[in-house]
Amino acid sequence: MVDPLPHLLEMQLTVTKRYTTHLPKRLRPSLPTVMIVPSPVVASDDGLLTLSEVPYKILNAIIFNLTLYFLTNLRRTPGAFFFFFLISFLLTLVMSMLFRTIASVSRTLTEALTPTSQIMLALVIYTGFALPIPYMHGWARWINYVDPVSYGFEALMINEFNNRDYACSTFVPSGPEYTKAGDLERTCSAVGSVAGKNFVNGTDYIASAYLYYDSHKWR
Repeated sequence: MVDPLPHLLEMQLTVTKRYTTHLPKRLRPSLPTVMIVPSPVVASDDGLLTLSEVPYKILNAIIFNLTLYFLTNLRRTPGAFFFFFLISFLLTLVMSMLFRTIASVSRTLTEALTPTSQIMLALVIYTGFALPIPYMHGWARWINYVDPVSYGFEALMINEFNNRDYACSTFVPSGPEYTKAGDLERTCSAVGSVAGKNFVNGTDYIASAYLYYDSHKWR
């Protein structure tokens, strides 16, 4: 799959540089591009470019989310699907604006890719999946607070797991000698399990494993 990030940044840089070609060469390298482009011109052009991309983003979101949602057999209710679509589309817009912001203060594609790669790495790590909130160090916890993807991921996890029960496949203790053990003498091995129950509640699971709560769904 082709990475669209370099193309997005290159497109933004091309649009921005178009308004600096009339300046003398001695002025172009002296200041960052964003400082020598009239702000109303950039704002109007950026606004038109953003609006022109909305139909494509909507069509792309419909095709991608329909395919992903039903192929992965996520929650089969209308409310859950449209909430998933809403959050996914909003995250697409947020990340698109983030890339535009980086491109607007960069003069070359190489200059734009350097901070972008570092920011993307931090956003992915501190989303809350690869590194759950309970395992985050205090000195870096602030990255999770400013990470827009973390709020979207939390909302989608709550949307999928809240008020659902999942049957246990592995119990503790287990083995041939424990086949006659009663429900109160064994427990499910999954996080959030309760002794005496042969299932795990999704709400308890995400609360124990990720510190996600139903009250955080719309925050």
